[in-house]
Amino acid sequence: MRNYFVILLSLSMMSLSAQVQVATVNGQAVGTVSSVLNMSGPAKRDLAAVLSSFTGHAYNYFEVNEEMFKAFCELENADSASIALFRKIKSVKMLELVRTPKEQKLFDEGKLENQPWDPQFYSAVLTPLDTTGYVRLLKSKSSHSLSLFLKKEHGSADNEFLLITDRMVIDIRGDIKIKTIYEMEEMMGYVQQILPD
Repeated sequence: MRNYFVILLSLSMMSLSAQVQVATVNGQAVGTVSSVLNMSGPAKRDLAAVLSSFTGHAYNYFEVNEEMFKAFCELENADSASIALFRKIKSVKMLELVRTPKEQKLFDEGKLENQPWDPQFYSAVLTPLDTTGYVRLLKSKSSHSLSLFLKKEHGSADNEFLLITDRMVIDIRGDIKIKTIYEMEEMMGYVQQILPD
């Protein structure tokens, strides 16, 4: 999972360093790097409904809510930096496509990165997703990876960052900014240390 936070951070830094030129076409904001997504077609669903449609042994899913982050803050060995970070987060959701035995073997041998990606998972997440209000920060596509990085403001202190790749979805919501995501990536090792086995 650490690698996907690194991907998320890399994407966010690229989007921050790019010059964004926003114009209005027929009342819609469009830009060279950042644009508001507006997908038409069949009825769209929110992220929770889309993620819940993925069931079975082919997927790993986890969700950490605000109450759990509050519980982290109450641990006696939690430091002040961690507490400050955990208080900002409302939720973290992650859905991951499980590797097949063949993919796992290639991964273990360090050869998986050179394999072509399959857009089926990416499309299965994005096609039914209601993207109203999300701003596209970055889209990346190569011969072996595909990712889309979105942001949605739910209020002045409530932002959502959503990363969709060809294998994974990560959704982080709270009083967070790009810098907070960097801090979260650094905290992952700490969280693993304080959780019981």
